[in-house]
Amino acid sequence: MKRFENSDWLVLNSLIYKIYTTRDFELMRSEFLEQLRLVLDFDSAQFRLANEEGELGDTVAFHDSSDLATQYEENDYCRGLLHGGKSIVYRESDVISEEVRSASEYYNKVYVPNGWHYSIHMVLCHEERLLGKLLCTGNRASRIFIMMMCFCWIC
Repeated sequence: MKRFENSDWLVLNSLIYKIYTTRDFELMRSEFLEQLRLVLDFDSAQFRLANEEGELGDTVAFHDSSDLATQYEENDYCRGLLHGGKSIVYRESDVISEEVRSASEYYNKVYVPNGWHYSIHMVLCHEERLLGKLLCTGNRASRIFIMMMCFCWIC
């Protein structure tokens, strides 16, 4: 398994700095995804922030032209994790069996056309309030990277 090098930690420090110092949230999310890609390998990603009512708003995407946000809202089988009030990092395959997931309408409408198979979800909460969600996806060849991402974010 890959270990973080000094350069990886520098990128992570830069990410944290940008989060706290960039006033334009769209620009911050876009730069966050670009820099995160330097440390962790994924094919595409989406970063959404929640509004005051706790609903996810506009999407900043990285290498992703799909309408994943709308599809996810309509077919989400993990919605309880989104509104549980706790930050969590999970792979879809940790929440639903591979057989059920691969046969789902959501998987076949969104993942298959984009060539994705694996995903990692990061629900961001503070004091039981939803702040946002980050979703990174990868193809079958990137399985090891998705597994590594989950391990790195949990640690």
